Amino acid sequence: MIFDNYLFLFLLLPFLTSAIVLMFGSTWKKASFISTAGSVLFTVFVVYLYWIFSGHESDLVIKLPYLKEWQLVYHFGLSGVNKVFLLLTALMGVFVNLVNDKRHKENPKIYFVCTHLAIFLASGAFLAGNYLTFYLFSESLMVPLFVLLHVFGGENRKPVSYKFACTMGIGSLTSLASVIYLTKLSHDSFGISNIDPRLVSQLTLGFDGIFSAQSLVFWGLGISFCLKAGLFPFHFWFAGTQKEAPLGTSLLISGVLVKLGVFSLIVYLIPVFPLTLEAFRNVFIIFSGITLLYSIVKALKSESITDIITYWVMASTSLVIAGCFTYNHSGVLGSIYHSFNHGIILTGLIYFNYLISMRVENYRTSDNLGLANPMPYFTTLALIIFAAGMSIPFTSGFDGTLLLLLGLFKINLWYSVFAALGLVLLSLYLFPLYQRIFFGTYHRPLEKLSLLEKFILFTLVILIIAGGLFPSFIMDPLSDYYRYLAV
Repeated sequence: MIFDNYLFLFLLLPFLTSAIVLMFGSTWKKASFISTAGSVLFTVFVVYLYWIFSGHESDLVIKLPYLKEWQLVYHFGLSGVNKVFLLLTALMGVFVNLVNDKRHKENPKIYFVCTHLAIFLASGAFLAGNYLTFYLFSESLMVPLFVLLHVFGGENRKPVSYKFACTMGIGSLTSLASVIYLTKLSHDSFGISNIDPRLVSQLTLGFDGIFSAQSLVFWGLGISFCLKAGLFPFHFWFAGTQKEAPLGTSLLISGVLVKLGVFSLIVYLIPVFPLTLEAFRNVFIIFSGITLLYSIVKALKSESITDIITYWVMASTSLVIAGCFTYNHSGVLGSIYHSFNHGIILTGLIYFNYLISMRVENYRTSDNLGLANPMPYFTTLALIIFAAGMSIPFTSGFDGTLLLLLGLFKINLWYSVFAALGLVLLSLYLFPLYQRIFFGTYHRPLEKLSLLEKFILFTLVILIIAGGLFPSFIMDPLSDYYRYLAV
């Protein structure tokens, strides 16, 4: 019971932090301090849980009544897979608070309350043990993200935020229809209303074509999950949202919301509908390939660092999703591991873009800055971050990428060849970008990095190197997952 209480307190920590900010965060400084302290405490607790518990599904489970009359409950549990995504969410919470954009000092309560509500709802979604709990928390996550985007975004924030809300609303409706159908079918078949992935896999869902029951449920959930992940043809909201989002919200969308889409594919879709997966596996892998190609073409034509990093996120995520749909040990393990490291690397790249934009107004990639001599510390740390983005060995970007390529190779040789070519092309726009910024002609002095900025970059680099040298810390808790899901 004491372990269950730990999990309950863990889930409430971000919510309690938002409440404290609401009561005492009258100024930006106070709100930022409370928010950062809460996120650090939350991360310490997550690391403790990650270290102590082995990852068996029965380790920590909480069931709370939702609608007693219909026998519906909130179901939360800790497992090997969601531990990884929870750890990433906690780390993202710390970085979101540390790198908060001080250009948006108005309404500090709204900013930090919404930030912690987003972390709370994302944590609840990752911990969810049934479809109902996952749906309630994952779809509620869109509300604080919309507020952050609508209130603190750029000049075009209003149309972009409305587009974001409408897009996520479509996904919410398709997944709701699927969850309602599965709940009714489960109640009629077994007298059970609380459906989880294992129970759904036991339901009699016929598959005899694209309009069969299993296929429609599969696509209803799949559309919602792929919208969150930004996969073609559901990618149209992502680039504009990232361009207008404030720094912290950009990290929440790329590092939490997109990863929630990947997590939902791995846990709530792919292993549950094997017949439909076999029929449509190649469709989703091809969608991933189109997303990869589209992102590379757009990045090569862009002169904005923000756009280049956004398309790098899309390209890398497309490889992760392709690995999910291989549904073999290498592909799925690579997807999970690369998702975790991808969150750390994109934090480094987005923060790098923020540091440049704060020092050089309207910077274009065709401009040379020549920062290597005047800013050697920045140059060295940025090199490691960019190397991880290019999946160089001994960085955290390498091991997951290697597993993804191996998983694709087991499905089809040409899938892995195309993915490897995509990785080479990714390097073709990241490396020249780094070269122009740091080794071009030095024109004018720029503001030196502050102690906090150096600390954030150094922490990110440590995580990147540790992820490349010691991948077993993340991979080992996933072993139990494959005992009943891997093929």
